[in-house]
Amino acid sequence: LTNILKKGKKEGLFDFKNIGSTVNIIMMILHGIEIPFFLQHKYPEYESTIEELAILMVNSLKDQK
Repeated sequence: LTNILKKGKKEGLFDFKNIGSTVNIIMMILHGIEIPFFLQHKYPEYESTIEELAILMVNSLKDQK
């Protein structure tokens, strides 16, 4: 995740102040959905929600040039 964010920032795709904090926030979000998504096998129920979350996260990191 860190390497993806570093590469995106270097290429001008992402804009964030602190990579460590950004990684921690993303990891907290992912851990929060881990139990219902994987352990409770609710992927079909949450599939569209996960896609929307991914879009939201990527768009929030995009550099607004």
